[in-house]
Parts: sequence; C-alpha cells; structure tokens
Amino acid sequence: MRKNIFIVLILIVLLSISCHTSNYNPIVEGIIKSMDTDTGGVVYRDLKYKCPTFYRRLLDIYMPPSFDEKTTPKDKKYPLLIHIHGGSWIMGDKKLFRYSDALNMEMWKNDVAIATISYRFAKQTLSLEAIEKDIYYAMEFLKNNSTKYHLDINNIILWGQSAGANLVLLYGLKNPEGISCIVDEYGPTDILALSDYKGPDGDDDSYGMMKIMSKRQRKAVSPYYFVNKNSPPIVIFHGTADEVVPISQSEKLVKKAKENNVTVEINYIEGGNHVFTNKASKKVEKQRMKKMIETILKYFKIKK
Repeated sequence: MRKNIFIVLILIVLLSISCHTSNYNPIVEGIIKSMDTDTGGVVYRDLKYKCPTFYRRLLDIYMPPSFDEKTTPKDKKYPLLIHIHGGSWIMGDKKLFRYSDALNMEMWKNDVAIATISYRFAKQTLSLEAIEKDIYYAMEFLKNNSTKYHLDINNIILWGQSAGANLVLLYGLKNPEGISCIVDEYGPTDILALSDYKGPDGDDDSYGMMKIMSKRQRKAVSPYYFVNKNSPPIVIFHGTADEVVPISQSEKLVKKAKENNVTVEINYIEGGNHVFTNKASKKVEKQRMKKMIETILKYFKIKK
C-alpha cells in the first residue's frame, strides 16, 4: 500500500514539473524563440496551452517581421489569425498551415500575427467534444497571454480546413466575442446528417467513430445547431465534387445563417474535391487564394 502511495506521489511531482513554467528555462517553459527564415519574424513554438499536454496540446505563434521583442511598445497589439488543421480528427499537425504560405505571407506583410493549434486526436479522446475542449483551452491561453504576446483578442479571425473548419465553427459560434470572421474550408457542419455518410472508403475511422456517438453527442459538435443572430460572419470555400464532406453540409449552414441574418458567403470551387488537390481545384487555386486574402484583410479592416 505504501509503495503504491509513493508511486502516486512521484507521478504527481513529475506531472507538476512538466506543467509549470519557469522564468529561467525556456525549454521547460515550452517556448523556443527564433528568427524564422521564411517569415522574418519571431516565432514562439510549442507553447503548452493545457496540462497535461498529451504531446498534442501545443500551439505556435508567428509574429510579423515588424515585431521586435525589445523595441515594440508594450501596448502594441496585432490582429490574430488562428489556424486549426484538418485530418478527420485523427491526424494532422499545426505546421500544416504552411501549405498556404501565399496567404500567410500576405498576413505577415500586413502586420497580422498567426497562431496555429494542435489538438488531441479522436483515438486518444474517443470524443469530439473533448477535442473541442482542447480548442477552448488553446483560445483561453491566447487570451490570457495576449499582453505577453502582443495579441489583439478583440480582432480574431478563425480559419480551418475540414475537421479544423468544424472546430473553428464550433468555437466561433459558441464564443463569438472578439471574433471578426470564421473562414470555413469544406468543414462538416451537421454531424447528425453526416453520420449516415460512409465516407470515401466506406470505413473511415472518423466516420466509424460517429456511429458510436449518441445523438446528443453528435448534435453537440455540429456547428449548424449553434448559428444564431449574434454569430460572427462566416466565409465558406467548398468544392462541388467533394467526396468526403458533401457540399450540402456547407449549403445547409448558409441557409441557417441567412435565416438568422448572419453575414455569410459561400465560394464554390467548381469540380473541386476535398482539400482542393485535383485539377479543377488547382485550376482556380490562385483566384481562390486571392479571394481568401482579400476576405481576411477585409474583416480585419486592413486596406490593401
């Protein structure tokens, strides 16, 4: 019995060490500051937004080149674009936002900071609601540390793809304060309806997990049911030939938004597949990226 108690105490101490930060050790604190050769700005990497981290509760903050830790005034605040990656809730990484560097570069040129979030996977949590909680914890971290990182928490745009779009919609619709816009790329919006969809292979893990979720659980992670008159503007990009998330998912959200007088816009990518990798998608890639950049800068109220 005493041996078991001793082991528990050791585990508590180790957990405490991993969760608490130190002002003298940036590795323990979870912050690695460096000059990113691609952005020219300071990057805060692998910030622990919730303990225990489970190796996934981490986020990065990319500051624009104009930011300087020594000379930037303490009261200077940067608009914040927050990216949440996709991957069917079972894979992906916060670094995936670099696949949209044409957009990222424009953000940094216009003095916009970018935060990108990793979260636990469904195979770890066995619950989409738990993953949603991770996003909430990450957002709370950013808000609570906004002064430290010079972030304008009253000027935030949320951006995600697929499962990441589902997560940004859930957060933004349930917590609209400070959210200037939600950019949704082909995100699942009604899990209740999607649960009957078998996915591209018929046996996708994420769809399989939906089958074991109760109706209440599926509804709780369906952005469609949280649209109301106070919702922030929503801008959608979705391929008409999406084989993973039917375009009806986005169209249903648009209808609900319009019924509630919410500003909403859907951009159809004719013949575009999921994640925009086919020829039809690539044919209009530059136009789509230009539209996304213009949209985000507009809602940040930054003139080009």
